[in-house]
Amino acid sequence: MSNVSWDRPPDEPGRTGRIDRPITTVWQHCGPGSALARQFGIPQYRGYLPIVLGGEEARALAAGEPVEIDPYHLLCGLVLTARPPDDVDPIYSIDVSTRDVLLEGLRRGYLVPSREQVVLDIAQNLMGRFGIGQAIRALDAGLVLEPGSSWIRSDLVMLLWHELAETPDLLMLRFHHAIPCLPT
Repeated sequence: MSNVSWDRPPDEPGRTGRIDRPITTVWQHCGPGSALARQFGIPQYRGYLPIVLGGEEARALAAGEPVEIDPYHLLCGLVLTARPPDDVDPIYSIDVSTRDVLLEGLRRGYLVPSREQVVLDIAQNLMGRFGIGQAIRALDAGLVLEPGSSWIRSDLVMLLWHELAETPDLLMLRFHHAIPCLPT
């Protein structure tokens, strides 16, 4: 995985691996001319934006406290909620063209050379902050965004292998869907 810093320090420095702390996806309403639409450069968009919160942000949200939404929250949400066109939730989803515009704008803003690298970097960051399970989710969803990426597929296989080495009985229960070439 790459080493680009997203300026999002881990909640507990030095913890990696099997943490698997939860994250929350909030589908924030976004209407034409709203502050959120202006902030992310989609002034005419009407729908919901996937905002991913974890750690202190998720705790604050659960306590009813205000949470500041920054571009990183949206970028994680766009990656983690990417789904194939035939598996889209009719209410909580974002159309592909808006998703692509947002991903491209955020990719440029973070000076990341490609969408593939965005997925790899987010997976690495999520693994450091929230555990290997969240990284696997990001890589799995990242294959929807970049289906031809051998790097994303390779990282996904390596993390799945690591998980299976730790807990072999999870193969059928948790990861069968993540590797479509596995026999049924």
